Amino acid sequence: MKYLLDTGSLVEAAPEIVFHQRSYENAKAEVRKLFAGKPELTTSEIRQHLGMNRKYVVPLVELFDRKGLTVRIGDKRKLKTEGSSQ
Repeated sequence: MKYLLDTGSLVEAAPEIVFHQRSYENAKAEVRKLFAGKPELTTSEIRQHLGMNRKYVVPLVELFDRKGLTVRIGDKRKLKTEGSSQ
C-alpha cells in the first residue's frame, strides 16, 4: 500500500479512504464539468453527480480543497481559479 501511495498509483483522501489515481482524475474531471453548469455546489450535489455515497465523497471533496481544486465557503464549494484569493 505504501509503495502504491508513494508512486502515485493511489491517492489518499483520508486514513482509511484511498482512490486509484485514474478514479481520482475521473472524479476531478467530472466535478469540473459539474462546476461549468453551476458556480457553487454542495457536497450532496457532487455526491449525486458522481454516484458515490457520503462516506467516500466527503473525504474526496476535502481532498479537492487541500489540493486547491475547490474552496469551501460555508456549506458550498466553488471551483478555485488561478490567482483566486479565496
